[in-house]
Amino acid sequence: MSIAFQKRKDPVVRIALIDSQPIVRAGLRAVVEAERDLELLTEFSEVGEALRPISSLGVEVVILGVRKPVENGIRDLQTLRDSCPDVAIIVFTNLRSAPCLVQSLRAGARAYLLADFDQKELVDAVKTAQRGQSIKVPWDLFLRVIKGLPALNDQHSLEAGAGLSFGAVRLTSREKEVLTRMATGARYRSIADELGLAESTVKKYAHHVITKLGATNRSTAVINAHRLNILSTPEDEPTQTFPGSR
Repeated sequence: MSIAFQKRKDPVVRIALIDSQPIVRAGLRAVVEAERDLELLTEFSEVGEALRPISSLGVEVVILGVRKPVENGIRDLQTLRDSCPDVAIIVFTNLRSAPCLVQSLRAGARAYLLADFDQKELVDAVKTAQRGQSIKVPWDLFLRVIKGLPALNDQHSLEAGAGLSFGAVRLTSREKEVLTRMATGARYRSIADELGLAESTVKKYAHHVITKLGATNRSTAVINAHRLNILSTPEDEPTQTFPGSR
């Protein structure tokens, strides 16, 4: 079943919904339609019937419902990704599962949104996915994933070509303070306020941390810090965005 909607003038983000449960689609539809800069173009109950309309309507973001069995949802995600490579996909699910998160991201999802979301989280996820520069995931699941990675030792580099090891990482006390707060997903402005520093100063420390950890952005810096056992963070934090290029 598919439903088409009248287009708004000058839409900012064009969206399609795919979920087998009408009540879920109704809830998501209400959230999207309440936002002036989001436009819901169409919705579907299954991926198979969605592929052609999504391509022809110029959809930018698809919100895809995934539930058990996970394999079916991942297969739908891959089908959508292969058929509509320019469309950003948000997985919407009630599965607080690190393996499902990993499979979804590997299959091309730009965000992993849990069903207990609030309206702001959904709007942020849609805009993040549409920009294509970040991935938005629940922080506690992210921690489960990176804490399951093997620890590094002096014979392992942090990233390909980085050439860094545990013995090479030397963070100052201030850099450690900034790293700890970076790991909570806090914005630089918030970190600056908490530490009583200028935002530009915090960004400078963050740049030093990222460089010393052989990383390219905040998320990989946090991953590397965990693998080197030089960082511990709270177990349960809200959905967080991880820059892909900054």
